[in-house]
Amino acid sequence: MSAQPNATSIENMHAVGGRAWETRVDASRATAAMSADEMIARLGSRRARWEIAAMIQTLSRHPGLNAPAETQRLEAGRAAMANWKSYSHACQARHNACRLRLTHG
Repeated sequence: MSAQPNATSIENMHAVGGRAWETRVDASRATAAMSADEMIARLGSRRARWEIAAMIQTLSRHPGLNAPAETQRLEAGRAAMANWKSYSHACQARHNACRLRLTHG
């Protein structure tokens, strides 16, 4: 067997890589439009980065098997990781508002 790939396999790798890049670009456009409140509604408040990363990895393995709600969570997880500062600040603001209501109520 030859250790070098043939031209067909290289073309297929480029074609697959090109489609994957287009998918990533489309996903980044979708995540940019999601607000922090939408991310919190789909993911919950005060999630750790490792929790979201694990969820993204799990839901990305077989996206065809995901239910629509899981696909929305995947999109929200990607948006939260891409815009971590806005997500974490919004979670902290909600937490602080809840604490103020509890102490002054």
